[in-house]
Amino acid sequence: MGTYQADLAREAKLRTVVDELFAAIVAKDVGTIMSHYLPEDRLLIFLEGPTSTVEGWDETFLHSAWSELLEIVTFSNLQVAQNTQVRCDGSTGWVCGEVTTTYGKISDLPTEHRSVLSRGTWLFEEVAGRWYIAAEHVSFAVPNPYPLDSKE
Repeated sequence: MGTYQADLAREAKLRTVVDELFAAIVAKDVGTIMSHYLPEDRLLIFLEGPTSTVEGWDETFLHSAWSELLEIVTFSNLQVAQNTQVRCDGSTGWVCGEVTTTYGKISDLPTEHRSVLSRGTWLFEEVAGRWYIAAEHVSFAVPNPYPLDSKE
């Protein structure tokens, strides 16, 4: 078994890709969100909550799922912890760590938003010099009531 040789520049780029994805979610920019995912059949997205697993690239479904979520929920903060693990090996990379998510229903005042700590893992594939999310899993305690239960 060899010793891992860090590539700090490539690892920093992976971390930036996750930060860019989070910024797009906060900005409700579905097009930019979509551009972060590998547009191929091997894409896998598994998030907590109802109907939140995607197997394979389905642009119509993904666009609709993100659009519907962002019509109901607003995110005021998404942030990966400083101690997040980031690694690259050839054209494969991964980011995993704790994520702080601050969110609320569209009708909520910012003071009514809640924060949750979750765990996230993103597996990346580098294609033509660009990193794409090939697999994503975010796990958190689902609040009750779940913010998608109604469109207040």
